[in-house]
Amino acid sequence: MLYNEGMTVFGCSARYWSLLFAVTLAGCSVDQVVYEGRPCETDEQCAGGTRCDAASKTCQRPGADAGDAGKDLQPGDKGKLPDRAPEPDQLLAPDGGCPKGKVRCGAVCADLQTNSKHCGKCNSACPPMEGASCSNGKCHCGKGPVCSSGLTCVNKICRCVAGGLCKGCCEGDVCRTSLSVTKCGAGGKKCASCVDSNSCTADACGKTGCLNKVKPGYCVINKTCYASGAKHPTSSCLACVPSSSTSSWTAAKGCVSTLAGTGSYGCTNGLASSATFYNPIGIAVDSVGRIYVAEFTNNVIRTIYKGQVSVFAGVCKKSGSADGPAQSATFKQPQDVAVDKAGSVYVVDNGNNRIRKISGGKVTTLAGGTKGFADGQGTSARFDNPQSIVVTSTGTLFVVDTSNNRIRKITSGGKVTTLAGSGKPGSTNGPLLSATFNFPHSITKDSSGNLYVGEVYWIRKISASAVTTLIKPTAGCSGLHGVQGMVPGQPGKLYIADSQSHRIVRYAAGALSTVAGKCQVKGSTDGAASLATFNFPFDLTAWGGKLYVADYLNHKIRVISLP
Repeated sequence: MLYNEGMTVFGCSARYWSLLFAVTLAGCSVDQVVYEGRPCETDEQCAGGTRCDAASKTCQRPGADAGDAGKDLQPGDKGKLPDRAPEPDQLLAPDGGCPKGKVRCGAVCADLQTNSKHCGKCNSACPPMEGASCSNGKCHCGKGPVCSSGLTCVNKICRCVAGGLCKGCCEGDVCRTSLSVTKCGAGGKKCASCVDSNSCTADACGKTGCLNKVKPGYCVINKTCYASGAKHPTSSCLACVPSSSTSSWTAAKGCVSTLAGTGSYGCTNGLASSATFYNPIGIAVDSVGRIYVAEFTNNVIRTIYKGQVSVFAGVCKKSGSADGPAQSATFKQPQDVAVDKAGSVYVVDNGNNRIRKISGGKVTTLAGGTKGFADGQGTSARFDNPQSIVVTSTGTLFVVDTSNNRIRKITSGGKVTTLAGSGKPGSTNGPLLSATFNFPHSITKDSSGNLYVGEVYWIRKISASAVTTLIKPTAGCSGLHGVQGMVPGQPGKLYIADSQSHRIVRYAAGALSTVAGKCQVKGSTDGAASLATFNFPFDLTAWGGKLYVADYLNHKIRVISLP
């Protein structure tokens, strides 16, 4: 036999022929003899006019029946075998059964001279470029050689293309990867010069483009250089302040500006300049400068951060007392807000006579719930018209219980006790629990642990063991008329929202002075502190050398840059 023992031949279905005595059937090509009936997955694994039959997964001549591949050659079928062996150049290549001139590369037979996926050697693909081809085992772009590094073959021409293979910048059809101040760019964009006309910028080229960093002590605003402290051409309340901005004007010291709110009432979130508020009444700030605002009429807690206003907790204009996820919980006329060092937020929920806590995206009731007076644990304690709150570094809360004429203390675990006040209205100083208050409104603390309580015309001081008077009533603008919010400044200084006088006042060295606003003049004018106006400023907080004011009837959050 001229074929291997155990194999059958029928038509052109011979499979594994002896390399010593390979023969062909009459009327069949060598490739047909070699490939017909051979297992395959793709057409590339077949040759000699055969194709991979999808049903049988074998190489077959078009129109042939795959079932014929296994039939025996019948005895006496003479003349169907050739009378001589094939020519030497018809022998199989000894490399996996590929035809002569092709090499097995994985599952396919490839011509290394012309196959762009296996050009010159297996798995050496030409770059995936339009017009790229393989010839004589080398990649080409059109009639030329393969494109140099960074260039892309476009319509058979090597080009430097934005977003293409060039990692640097394009200068015509040259990809520059050795960048400089005058030839800078990235991602194939046109090379640019980083040299500008501003003497206050340090010109440099980085990986992503020009790095025209502003030198210390300067601002570049609208492509113009300004030295530190330089004022806006038309506004004395805008200045170059390199420490906070190098590309925009900053409110100059001693000036008032609007941080957020249009002046119209509403509950619009988004950009601070277009957001709307409705009676912002309490305000606090955390360690990163995020501002929290309690809105009396909107029944929500909002935040202002990086120029954006959003709802932190509550549902706009929906009143209630539901605990739960911050975005579905409800409040009733929230009056004040405080933030501890861990980021937990505490709310004086005035209309519900509760103290609420917001932590981990959830709102819970820390204490209170029923109108009245009672010390105790959590919801068993009672408040009557609570209005202001302050939190210490240890997480202890102090609450102004207005209609009970008392100052209450709440531990981090929710235990409520009375710190000061007998419950009777009055202005008696002395031991904590025998002293009297008269409708107290606000509270704050200093760095020494002393508490300060505002009572319309008075400010009282609570030390570790006694209540004393800090400021007594005085007629006219030399006194206070509606102490609502307070915040300590440097040791010995206290900033006060004197709401009914429509101004912000500072107490220092035993005397009062106006920081911003005009006494007894309503308005919403920004500008120099002495010319600016407010309309019932209710609360304030301090951060980064600035005062942030809840301007209640202007529906705005205002900023005072302290001198």
